[in-house]
Amino acid sequence: MSAMLQQRPWIAVGVVIAKRVGAGIALLFTVLTLAFFAAALLPGDPVSAVLGRSASPERIAAIRESLGLNQPLLERYWNWLTGVLSGDFGKSLVSQESVTSILAPRISNSLILAGCALLLLVPAALVLGAYAGASPGSRVDRIISTSTLGFLSMPEFTLGALLAYLIGVQSNGVIPAISVFPANGSPLADPRVLVLPVLTMVLVNMGYALRIVRAGVAEAMSSEYVKMARLNGVKERDIVFKYALRNSLAPCIQSISFILVYLVGGVVLVETVFQYPGIGLMAVNATLQRDFPVILGVTALIAAVYIVVNTLNDALIVLVTPRRWGQR
Repeated sequence: MSAMLQQRPWIAVGVVIAKRVGAGIALLFTVLTLAFFAAALLPGDPVSAVLGRSASPERIAAIRESLGLNQPLLERYWNWLTGVLSGDFGKSLVSQESVTSILAPRISNSLILAGCALLLLVPAALVLGAYAGASPGSRVDRIISTSTLGFLSMPEFTLGALLAYLIGVQSNGVIPAISVFPANGSPLADPRVLVLPVLTMVLVNMGYALRIVRAGVAEAMSSEYVKMARLNGVKERDIVFKYALRNSLAPCIQSISFILVYLVGGVVLVETVFQYPGIGLMAVNATLQRDFPVILGVTALIAAVYIVVNTLNDALIVLVTPRRWGQR
């Protein structure tokens, strides 16, 4: 088997992806099942909670019938699960709109926010982490590590509120303190609404990403091949970025994948602080309104993103770490 992997390394990648896809499908099924029954077994009538006390019994009964809430629990679960597999998450209890149509623009907004944060975070973490790891204990290392550790220790809502005041309020509206725009619109129409949410997510995650890069580069700088490169007269900058950083990519990729999962699925606090109309803010509002179909739709989306990102992460680690599939 080892000889085959040495001759055909792509087989190892295929095996890893197949295993992760199978485990991911099982995990997604488990998450969806637990989420559905947790929502369905909560006490109280969600329709009555949404419509309020002034709603007539006839209206409540009509909505329950239209949403299939009068069906047996297992039948409701089966209908919902088969609908999810075809992309139908049901209808919102509040707006009576399709959950898919509500999710679509919010997903786009959150992806834009997460994408902008990732585009800034990854290069900054790689460069700063490489400089810090190249000379552990130096003044540059202490300044970079201490400043990023301070942001890492701050909760998102605290840092977000602080930035909203220091930048948003003090700039007299040049940079909006609140990222309000129509949910079916695009933040790219006014990129200023992205500044503070993106900055908050970058600063909060910078400490974690930078420390992973720093540790990998610091370990690589003490290796034999780096010492040999120095003896051969290779420039220090090339040693750091072409040798040390390149050979510490595996843990970097793994940390970046975890950060990406957070940026896509864990933006609830950031979107809530800045009232940014993405899936995070929608999840909070749906929870407050007990809009269970929307909550289940967001749960399924976040679980799917987590599984896809981790599958890609495992494949990339196999590709950049040859010894994992038998090569030296």
